[in-house]
Amino acid sequence: MPHPVLRPDEMTFWHPVEFGCVYWVNFAYPALPPGIEERRILDWHPALVISSTAFCKYAGALNVLPLSSYRSKIRPYHHLLLKEDYPQLDGDSLVKTELTYPVLRSALPDQHFICRLRDPDLAAIMAKLADALCITAYFELDGDKRGNS
Repeated sequence: MPHPVLRPDEMTFWHPVEFGCVYWVNFAYPALPPGIEERRILDWHPALVISSTAFCKYAGALNVLPLSSYRSKIRPYHHLLLKEDYPQLDGDSLVKTELTYPVLRSALPDQHFICRLRDPDLAAIMAKLADALCITAYFELDGDKRGNS
């Protein structure tokens, strides 16, 4: 399913953006300086909203994880979404938990909505995101070094 092409006056925002929803997002960037090469997601791709629903309601920018086509290679920090489970997607897709992007809430109109992921997939994605961000690691703080003797 190609992304919808809309004029600004055609966009509607009747439905709130929520955690776990997948939207079409334009990941276009300005050109890189000469001599610098970087592999990155460009143009329109589906993206998963990972900001909390309460945050989405009031914030101007939200965090998303991009999806890309599955091409027989999966990394431990990727999550595979099957076309048979999500027929709205073009094919089997990878959620790339190592790439977190901020996106303006105003860039997610109703017409860019694709689907909402199921809870088991969301739980697995959030666990991989936590690992990628190293927020599952526990570091003990020594009370004596903080002056709490």
